[in-house]
Amino acid sequence: MKISKAKIKRIIKEEADLVIKEMTDVGQAQVDKEDELEEVASAFRDLYKSIYNFKPKVKKTDTIEDLKSRIKDLMDKQEAQKFDELVRYAKENPPSSDDPDDMRYE
Repeated sequence: MKISKAKIKRIIKEEADLVIKEMTDVGQAQVDKEDELEEVASAFRDLYKSIYNFKPKVKKTDTIEDLKSRIKDLMDKQEAQKFDELVRYAKENPPSSDDPDDMRYE
């Protein structure tokens, strides 16, 4: 079976177009991953700053999963701090006589 030059050129062009499309898709996926990493890193830095009053540096080796785990830990710590503040406030400020009976402890 003979293949014409035109058919060979068409096959080569189709293969080249397919390779270019695959490379573009991989490149776009890489860009999307980098954008997501930067968004998660930014969220981590902002949350860290709200607790410790400075933004930490994020290492190049940190993954999205690492940062999400650290964000969860910071959120847990922040919730524990809020609860401790509420308990301290309640101990320092006993209910007044005009508060509902359910709020009083004795």
